[in-house]
Amino acid sequence: MEKKSKKFTNNEKRSSRIQSKMEAEYGKPIIFYAYYATQADACKKLGVTPAEINKSIQRGGTIKGGSVIKGDGVTSALTLLTKINDIKKQNNK
Repeated sequence: MEKKSKKFTNNEKRSSRIQSKMEAEYGKPIIFYAYYATQADACKKLGVTPAEINKSIQRGGTIKGGSVIKGDGVTSALTLLTKINDIKKQNNK
């Protein structure tokens, strides 16, 4: 038995309907942060190469949608994350 593929009369309308549904369900803002002990571990977990991480650091850009902080900046970043966590705990009381 042969499967028939669906034919859509208006693919743009279909795409916009799917997009609006996805935005309604998953379009909430989030903050994501992670700490990796080594660059090799970060590469493995993020699925990137060391060159991509180094380029993002040099350009002050992002990789996989997230900023990369390395070296001396890690201490200040961890301090900020601790403050964010404290604020979150105060707001949940």
